[in-house]
Amino acid sequence: MRPDVAERCRQLGLLRMDPVTLVGIVRQGLGQSEQVEPETAAQIGRVLSLDNFEARVPDPDERQELEAVLRNCRFRAADENWRSVGELHARGTGNTDEDLRVAFAPPSAFLATDYGTDALSFFRLARAGAGFSPRAELLAEWARRAGPPR
Repeated sequence: MRPDVAERCRQLGLLRMDPVTLVGIVRQGLGQSEQVEPETAAQIGRVLSLDNFEARVPDPDERQELEAVLRNCRFRAADENWRSVGELHARGTGNTDEDLRVAFAPPSAFLATDYGTDALSFFRLARAGAGFSPRAELLAEWARRAGPPR
């Protein structure tokens, strides 16, 4: 609701309405736990993605606030435990290097497979805001654990 309309409603004695923002809608959708189920990720991913984030959230202050919310998201890993978005790799992101890393990553390090295309779109956006970057020492540990190729 535009601020002038909200002010007029207030003057008329109508219920006060807080401004509706995209960050508010996302917060409500995520809930208090910040654990993002596949269905919720898909709903948000149909609206927000890396490709359209700046266009959909043109206000830099709101974009910064939304990025802070996204950094705290937790997604279910393949081992069925909840992990911080910045800790997880995923299949099907369009990144060949990441697909190779997932091939030898332990189940605790990659996104559960029930996150579909739209959910993966939201996951990628949330992870980008979390400063995700594969760490060489972690990749080396995975390679040692994986053993020789089969």
